[in-house]
Amino acid sequence: MISKKSIIYKVICLILAIFMLLGIPSNSFAEGTDEVLTATAPTMLKSGEEFGRVLLSWKSNYDASTYEIYRSEGNKKNYILYDTVYFDSPSCVFQDFDVVSGKKYYYKIRVVSYMATGIDNKTGLIKHDEVKAESTFKSFKKIRIKSSKTKIYSIKALSKRRIRIRWKKEEEAAGFEIYRSTSPNGDYTKIKTVRATKKKKYKFIDKNLESGMTYYYMVRPYAMGIAEHEYQPYSSVRTATALLDKTTITSTEITGEDSITLNWDPISDATGYKVYFKVDGAKKYSKVAILKGADKTSYTMTGVADRTKIYFKIMTYKKLEKKVLRTVSDPVEAFNSYYAYEGETKEQKCMRIFGTTTYQGYKSASEANAHMATITIRVWDLNASGKKYGKNVSLTVNKAIAPTVKKMFAEIYKSKQRIPIHAIGAYSYRGGRTEHNEGLAIDINPVENYMIDNGVILAGSFWNPKKSPYSIPLKCDMVSIMQKYGFSRGFWGNRKDYMHFSYFGT
Repeated sequence: MISKKSIIYKVICLILAIFMLLGIPSNSFAEGTDEVLTATAPTMLKSGEEFGRVLLSWKSNYDASTYEIYRSEGNKKNYILYDTVYFDSPSCVFQDFDVVSGKKYYYKIRVVSYMATGIDNKTGLIKHDEVKAESTFKSFKKIRIKSSKTKIYSIKALSKRRIRIRWKKEEEAAGFEIYRSTSPNGDYTKIKTVRATKKKKYKFIDKNLESGMTYYYMVRPYAMGIAEHEYQPYSSVRTATALLDKTTITSTEITGEDSITLNWDPISDATGYKVYFKVDGAKKYSKVAILKGADKTSYTMTGVADRTKIYFKIMTYKKLEKKVLRTVSDPVEAFNSYYAYEGETKEQKCMRIFGTTTYQGYKSASEANAHMATITIRVWDLNASGKKYGKNVSLTVNKAIAPTVKKMFAEIYKSKQRIPIHAIGAYSYRGGRTEHNEGLAIDINPVENYMIDNGVILAGSFWNPKKSPYSIPLKCDMVSIMQKYGFSRGFWGNRKDYMHFSYFGT
């Protein structure tokens, strides 16, 4: 496409050629003469501001080839060549649209004349050499762009690397153009056009920004003209810095006797994460790990004592050239309940055994068998002469409770009373409703620890701790330790099962 400047230039050349044919003196061209080329500074300079743009006008010069417009922002020191215009009419006008409300602008102009050396026979255009004359500078009055009635009244950095701006419509406008820059004096780019409605307040959320980067915003209202938009002044600049998102701890899982594993959401532009913890009752958090890489979203902490409550936080960090961004997750509580314990709720027990908050009894022996594990425990017994000795016993229990049962009997074995055990059983699929079906009930010395209901013996032979060492007393180390790990004795009103200890108390 032929530019407007090119068309004007060719028209000027054509007019000059016509002047030659009409007998304009030969000294209009410099060729073969000693004429000194001059350029007269423009006169009748006027400046003004209208609809958010600068208007400059001046009287044209006969000896002008071009007019050079220089501009400076905020002071009279840093002028740069801003534009070159080509006019040959009694008056010349220049419009500057790239201005911001509230700023001061200074302009000056000079005439440039080029020396003509003839007409090119091939192109029909006037030929120039490199000789030119420049006039002195003439300055326009400074212009201060009026503040727009449209103002950004709120700007806020949001999560997920977003920035929200809000503005009010104070004048009749058909719409608004939103401009953004990454530096206060940098180039602004239009990023969004918002059509006006009957609303007085508007908002726009800028997305997918770079965390740590500061962004500058302006809003420019426009009205609908006959051929194009009629722009009003830009709003004043508002700025905000995109935030580094904080991560969220998604889960804490007991993965060993003394270990807890954390998992958290990744932050795509993070440099890495720092893991902090504190034991319940402590005042300050301590750093336990530094993980480099945005995809490092899991950590296992070891050395956590049994039945210890711990709080965790994850610091997300991003290294920039001159600073480091940091955000901290909300704290999450974790409790090392690798082993069952007294005080667990029914829902907690169900989660431990069945992975759900409700009791899920096994419907068949084959289903139950798949959830069982056989462990070896150490117990005391009596030999023929009545002396206590240690022995190993195999016991089949639910897999989910097996570590607890093993630890529980290890403590019973180390206790002072050393209550002897000659018979013990746990898992036995019997149908009906009994925790033996799920491997969660343990019967110890059934003959010497009977089950009665209203004085009627239903199983076993007797219960007499004073006469039989195999009868388990009501209060003893064994009972206390069993309770410590969440196993209660089978006492239900008038029915008492002295041999029976169960996880759910049924």
